[in-house]
Amino acid sequence: MRVKTVDIHSMTVMQAKSFLLQTFNKLEPGIEEVIVIHGFNQGTSLKELVLHEFKHPKIQSKYPSLNSGRTRIFIKS
Repeated sequence: MRVKTVDIHSMTVMQAKSFLLQTFNKLEPGIEEVIVIHGFNQGTSLKELVLHEFKHPKIQSKYPSLNSGRTRIFIKS
């Protein structure tokens, strides 16, 4: 499985939303999962963005990781 990891934990919500949109728009073919590192020590706004607010046509499903500072996003094939 090809996985891409992105780190947004030092960004504002607006920066993270823009970054995620660019990331998914330019996602390389064959990537099956994107792991988003949003952190958890500075509040939950980035986690909420990733899990509930951010939408993209390439996203099949999203799941919280066992690590509460990450979210797993599975890509449509």
